Amino acid sequence: LGLTIQLLATVVGGLAVGLYFCWRLALVVVAASPLAGLGAALQLKLMTGFDSLTAFEESGKFASEAIENIRTVIGLGRVDDFLHAFYKTLEKPSKAIQRRAWMQGAAFGIGELGLFAVW
Repeated sequence: LGLTIQLLATVVGGLAVGLYFCWRLALVVVAASPLAGLGAALQLKLMTGFDSLTAFEESGKFASEAIENIRTVIGLGRVDDFLHAFYKTLEKPSKAIQRRAWMQGAAFGIGELGLFAVW
């Protein structure tokens, strides 16, 4: 509650000072504020909500099983097969995380552009 009151007082005080000293620039800032808010909201939405730990859960289980049975794997001479299978389990989550990283980067750029364009 205290932080909200402080934020509101800062915004109102800043607008009051801005409108008093340079009303034209203050009106431009007020008009462009929704753009900045939209950019920040988009950035926040895409930056949260993705858990990379669950994406690699299957590959972690596979690696754990292979490590627990390392003597059997080595005894059968199947180390390369397990290694290739492990890499195969990494492909799908890696592509998903890479795609998510591109989206987050684009959202970050748009968000920062919105904030920068206001000034």
